[in-house]
Amino acid sequence: MEYFLSNHPAFEFLNRKEYFMQKKFLIAGLSFAGLALILTLSSFFKPQSSSSEQPTPPDDISYQSNKKAHSTRNHLHLYSAFENDYYMNTDPKGFFYAELNAENMPDLRRQEVPLNLAIVIDRSGSMSGEKIVNARKAAKYIINQLGADDYVSIISYSSQVELVHATSRVQNQQSILSKIDRIISSGGTNLMGGAQRGYDEVKRNYKTGYINRVLLLSDGQANEGITDPTQIQKIVRNQNNIHGISISTFGLGLDYNEDLMTAMAEHGSGNYYFIRDANGIAQVFERELNGYKELIAQNVQMEIRIPDNIQVEQVYGQSYEMEGRKIKVYIRDLFSKDRKGILVRYKNMEQSSRNINFITKVTFTDPSTEMPFDLKTSNELEFTNSRRLYLENFNEWVSTQVTLYESNEQLELAMREADKGNYEKAKQITVENKMYMQKKAPLVKKSEELQRAASNNESYDVKVESLQEMPAEEVKAVQKEYKSTNYQIRSKK
Repeated sequence: MEYFLSNHPAFEFLNRKEYFMQKKFLIAGLSFAGLALILTLSSFFKPQSSSSEQPTPPDDISYQSNKKAHSTRNHLHLYSAFENDYYMNTDPKGFFYAELNAENMPDLRRQEVPLNLAIVIDRSGSMSGEKIVNARKAAKYIINQLGADDYVSIISYSSQVELVHATSRVQNQQSILSKIDRIISSGGTNLMGGAQRGYDEVKRNYKTGYINRVLLLSDGQANEGITDPTQIQKIVRNQNNIHGISISTFGLGLDYNEDLMTAMAEHGSGNYYFIRDANGIAQVFERELNGYKELIAQNVQMEIRIPDNIQVEQVYGQSYEMEGRKIKVYIRDLFSKDRKGILVRYKNMEQSSRNINFITKVTFTDPSTEMPFDLKTSNELEFTNSRRLYLENFNEWVSTQVTLYESNEQLELAMREADKGNYEKAKQITVENKMYMQKKAPLVKKSEELQRAASNNESYDVKVESLQEMPAEEVKAVQKEYKSTNYQIRSKK
């Protein structure tokens, strides 16, 4: 290098001092350049991590598991499974799903099940005109369908609660019909006061082997008496879980609180209906009443026993209570073709290699014999250190339900944002939900349930863009329509 510098023509004009200065800087520059080259090459040739050390994308999974525990008796089927056959300590969260199915009851098995009903009618001022006329028609339709062994009571409510007809056997239909005709509209809406009086009347003649239910019709907001939704849900849940009395709710028009009416039906093991047009009241009551003719089981309860190291994070699909290490669901009456699903999201709280065991038990009564029966399944989750084995053994049946309930919850959140006027936020949630469903395309393609859910989300995603420009009444109609469909999807109706 020194020879090159001292003999190069470019340096002939330099004096000796300048020569040594330039020599020093050039050597330093070349040294730094060489160092940079070495570092670059060393980085380029650095051994890469093996594929087993790289995190695997969460969507790179296979549905090779077909494990599903099954128990059956008296036309009922209980199925249960984990979302994966294995667990890893690096993935402490998981899902467990149990579903109770009632067969389509053959005609020869069908029999008239006696009823013990309370018909609770909103007669507040907003019910004037066509609404109260059609409400009376619907109540009279029910009376005309009841037999001599059935019990019925009629309650009307506004600011005050009135016992139109105290619970009795239906032996003088004309007398009851005349009382219904005298119901007139006026005043506020003491919704829960009417519901509680309905519960009291059903309780007076509560009978095993009967369908014991309150039918609640309202067109407005609960603005008198007990109005707190949390308190109302607690009352409804206790009436169902402790006293065995369910409730079905019928929302009429566009001014009632659909979130409250839906929650009452879900916590009260009944049905919720959105009736936009007052002319449809009788038809909806007919649908509710016809369902009672195909009763398969009563006093239905499901419990899922979980081990000590498992923490329950969320339960989808059913109203439930935690009793120690048990998740308890009070389904009450089960009818032909009913499906009741419960999805549990859990977290393993300990680092271990022992198997995890969930035990599911269903108890019920045969309505024709009043004999008690039970169903039981046991599911076990094995430990593995193999990421590959874990990713290959997802359960398609459970993953379908995970997708269903999670997407349903997201759409519900979007609609709540729209209720608050946050349309951009609602749109953002529906778009994200749409992308989530697209990632689950292999599952959606095989499931009618998921196709229905995806369609409902996509339709609302389009609709939410124009909500801000719609008249207020039309916005209410859109919200109630999509919430009703979302309820039906998660309730498997």
